[in-house]
Amino acid sequence: MGGVTLKGVVPMKNRFFSLLSLLMCLGFMVGCSFRDSGSFDVERSKAPKINAVNLVRYDDCAQLNVELKELLFQQVEAEIDHRKTICHYQDFHADPIPIAEDGAESLERASYTDTNIQEAGVDEADLIKTDGKYIFAIIGDVVMITSVWPVSEFKRISEITPARGKAKALFLDGSKLVVISTLNGAHSGSSAFYQNSDPVPEFTALEYYDVTTPSSPRLIKKEEFDGEFVSARMIASNLYLVLNLSIEMPQLQYSFTHPVPECDENGTPKPLDGYVESLENLKNDMIPQINSLNLDAIVEKIEKASGGKCDLISRSHVAFGSDLITLVSRDINSADISGSSEAILGNGGTVYASSDNLFIGSKFRDFHALFSSDASDNTVVHRMKIGGQGMIYGGSNALQGYLLDNSFAGSRLSSRYSMSQFAMSEYDGHFRVAMTRGWWSGNSDVNDTYVAVFKINDDSFDEVGRAEGIAEGERLYAVRFINDRAYLVTFLQVDPFFVMDLSDPTSPKVQGELKIPGFSTYLHQLDKNRIIGLGFGATDEGDFGWRQGIKLALFDVSDPSKPIEVGSRVFGSRGSYSSAVEEHHAFTFDAKNRILALPLEMYEGGDVSTSGDYKTSGLSLINVDDAGEFDMIGRVETFSGESSYYDDEDSDQNKVLRSVILDDGNGSRFVLSLTSDAMLLNKIDANMTQIGKIQ
Repeated sequence: MGGVTLKGVVPMKNRFFSLLSLLMCLGFMVGCSFRDSGSFDVERSKAPKINAVNLVRYDDCAQLNVELKELLFQQVEAEIDHRKTICHYQDFHADPIPIAEDGAESLERASYTDTNIQEAGVDEADLIKTDGKYIFAIIGDVVMITSVWPVSEFKRISEITPARGKAKALFLDGSKLVVISTLNGAHSGSSAFYQNSDPVPEFTALEYYDVTTPSSPRLIKKEEFDGEFVSARMIASNLYLVLNLSIEMPQLQYSFTHPVPECDENGTPKPLDGYVESLENLKNDMIPQINSLNLDAIVEKIEKASGGKCDLISRSHVAFGSDLITLVSRDINSADISGSSEAILGNGGTVYASSDNLFIGSKFRDFHALFSSDASDNTVVHRMKIGGQGMIYGGSNALQGYLLDNSFAGSRLSSRYSMSQFAMSEYDGHFRVAMTRGWWSGNSDVNDTYVAVFKINDDSFDEVGRAEGIAEGERLYAVRFINDRAYLVTFLQVDPFFVMDLSDPTSPKVQGELKIPGFSTYLHQLDKNRIIGLGFGATDEGDFGWRQGIKLALFDVSDPSKPIEVGSRVFGSRGSYSSAVEEHHAFTFDAKNRILALPLEMYEGGDVSTSGDYKTSGLSLINVDDAGEFDMIGRVETFSGESSYYDDEDSDQNKVLRSVILDDGNGSRFVLSLTSDAMLLNKIDANMTQIGKIQ
């Protein structure tokens, strides 16, 4: 690990290949023999590696320039090495492969459900915000402002159209509305070999509005940043924005017209005179071209996006990459645009924020083996201390395994997979994290889930306790940290539900376990002793299980050593779906009235292994009772009929994205449903009486 120690890490072989390599296999209809490659004997000097996990700032732009060229060198090596494994079958006439081309209503306001957030006091940007009297929601590309209370006055009163791009998310703080808009780039990937087209500029804009008079929102200030919107939090009036800019590397100029070898009976390339030698020559020919590249324009773009000079940009050589992650803090009440920013050259990021710290989880990528087939499934977590307007770096840690990722279901509706943030938590001066290790690594000698606890210090966070060996042979599907407990769900054939005691940070331990059919992807606290689980039903087929309809379960954890599933219900058959299994903002729970509003796409018929017919889409209102029966109160239908989901041209418009429950305090309740092109307001009664619809 070059001086970096991963606690508990064992050597792993990872069947990791770039998307480009996969596309080459599919696009040219050739056989691909994915095998480990030998090291390259390249006449070049590698850029020096920093043997530490912590973020380190660049000395100057020249140092950044050298490291960007190192990325190019490794990319060329990795892709040429991959070409040595490509072959075609005899009955397929493959043309030479060109490697590159140029290139109640008496109340003034109703009580209401707010955005479903992870941590109290840490608001999360979302598609819809309300103050109980007005609704601010993104419909299409604009922000629509409607009067919602009293319900008799439900109507559109104004709109906000971003100056550029599309509205993406909102914050509402009293009379201040923040609109986050973005224009995303059409990325062709960061390959030095292929560029589909020139990249479209990416930016994210913040527009601050005074909505004291919602019918006439007044723009106060505006600013733009380079990079795509990733996530945002707001604590009091302090906004924290996370952006990601993919660095487009220059396209290298060359051609390679050697024929592709034939495949033998095992799918590996037959020897072909001069093929490997030609690839090696091509690789060596690229060395002077890369060395002579002028990357000043790219460096300037990185500087501009980071908001500072090169010596203010940080990187970790165990979490390196071609993404610039920029963190911006702003006080929305400030009369001018003021705040601070931090920039990290690395890769991706899962964002978790407490009231004091912001944590970013990135993939472990060794600076000297960025494209290696031995690349690990490990994770590096960076910490930024937050408070007021400033951000201060607070240390990093490398962890074996990866954070929760439940995108397995395939995103039909949600634009992101938000559940991974729940794998991280801060409580009482400690950072807790749940990880799965070994699941994707076929040669790993360990496959389990573990929970690690770190003591948060001024400039570091250090591990003080760990519970390992949880659910061996399975992967983590859901986790929720609540005070000094953790609740975990893993899955292979059945759903083990674990209760963990974290009261002693130095000795976290599993207190109880329950095995039941199906699995949860999201866990929500009903009260101190009960947890709601949302996920899928599943069959037990021995060594695997078929996913079925959407499952709600109620767990009693009053005795943590013996958790009980009080009751459950499965909605629809195989193929049924809810965006809330991947996006917690779609889960709306009125705790006072015990009403759950859940987007549901219902399939009926079929069998355990085959989806039936797509019947309905809409918002289901469900009673969360003590018996866990989850009786349906009513349903707002946005689509009804029979069709194939993917053949339905209006399927996206028919899906409910978010919802808000309103209560007049006198027994009358209403629900607002947001789709991509409309808002519907219904009374929660036996007929789900529609009050109005705005498009």
